[in-house]
Amino acid sequence: MAAKTNIPMTAVNQGRKTVWHLQKMKDEGKKISMVGTAYFDPMFTMLCEKSGIDLVRFTAPGENSAMRAENIKWWTRMQRKMAPNICLNAVMQTQQYADASTAVKEASELLADGADAVMPMG
Repeated sequence: MAAKTNIPMTAVNQGRKTVWHLQKMKDEGKKISMVGTAYFDPMFTMLCEKSGIDLVRFTAPGENSAMRAENIKWWTRMQRKMAPNICLNAVMQTQQYADASTAVKEASELLADGADAVMPMG
């Protein structure tokens, strides 16, 4: 006989979490859960969302920073497609924030592709 599991799952439609929601949780003293998925596939991000994780920090796959910078935009779209409600924090590679205008351009495109926040670190 198979053992029963009691794994808590969140509601299927809990609404989209944004940076505003995370700030409100912080202000209210609630715990915020974050997973750094590195470049695990978007299915992992979906599982994080379904298990109640508030924020996923991710980067794109690639052998080096140039490849990760090239892949981050479509990777962000795939993350958002699989997990429409979780707060997504995209990690920008060094060349994506080498100067102010490049940083604004790259960050704006990531936000337009579905990220809720960006982090210059790469």
